[in-house]
Amino acid sequence: MKLVFDVGQVLVRWDPMPVLEEILGGPAALAAFHEVVDFPALHGEQDRGRSVAAAVAWARVSAPEYADALKAFYGRWLDTIPFAIEESVALLESRVAAGEPVYGITNFPGELWRPTVEAYPFLGKFADVVVSGDEGVVKPDPSIFGLFLERNGLEPGDCLFFDDSERNVEAARAAGIDAVLFTGPEVLQPALLERGLA
Repeated sequence: MKLVFDVGQVLVRWDPMPVLEEILGGPAALAAFHEVVDFPALHGEQDRGRSVAAAVAWARVSAPEYADALKAFYGRWLDTIPFAIEESVALLESRVAAGEPVYGITNFPGELWRPTVEAYPFLGKFADVVVSGDEGVVKPDPSIFGLFLERNGLEPGDCLFFDDSERNVEAARAAGIDAVLFTGPEVLQPALLERGLA
């Protein structure tokens, strides 16, 4: 069975709000920003492949007071990823060292993926990773799982997928993939033991 990882909150911590708050100038400014900008929806478009330049251009029209802040935010992208989740990384690296292919499926802006891999080189050890921003499709859309399976010549039952989103886990299961909700590193070993993979 092949291990498949989500990236954000599974292999690395992603925490955008402290960076946004610092750029905007404090909690009150951040709260005011959220009243004007639907950040999850905005960033969701980045995950679907919209460029940073296009996001800033959108903001100059729709929320001009925040355009420069958004440009600064994406310029500080790596500050939003403060650390790796070491237990997950250790599992990934141990399987790769044993000669096993390990895979990824991540909702991630395509143009920001490459600098993130440079900062966290273990992300370059996947046999293949489906990056939503490069493909124009995001989890939990079933087609992203179909793309992953087809591209790698895998059957759904060949895979064990760890993701921190219940919606994504449910979508993977609906596609026939064995999936585990990642609530923390403590779920890894029991999931492997239960399937005879430890």
